[in-house]
Amino acid sequence: MLLAGGASDEEPATAVWVDSSHTGRAMMQFSGTVGGDGVLRLNGSFAAPTGPDWGWQIHIHPGEGASTMHNIVPGEDPYQVVELALER
Repeated sequence: MLLAGGASDEEPATAVWVDSSHTGRAMMQFSGTVGGDGVLRLNGSFAAPTGPDWGWQIHIHPGEGASTMHNIVPGEDPYQVVELALER
């Protein structure tokens, strides 16, 4: 479940993500912005047991009815792990 709010010219977007597989009982916190293209870009991180925190990005493309999620391993390029496409 993703719960997001804010995202105005004066304040950044904030969000929390929770799912039964990855976060368990914890909520991952995000902050981000809405770009000129209308895409909400959220950035968060989670603890990796063997080193520095890893990053997680959620991009919501409302004009396309799509969302993508990217994993960010320290020292590597982000890679897409989830794509959600909604159609009528």
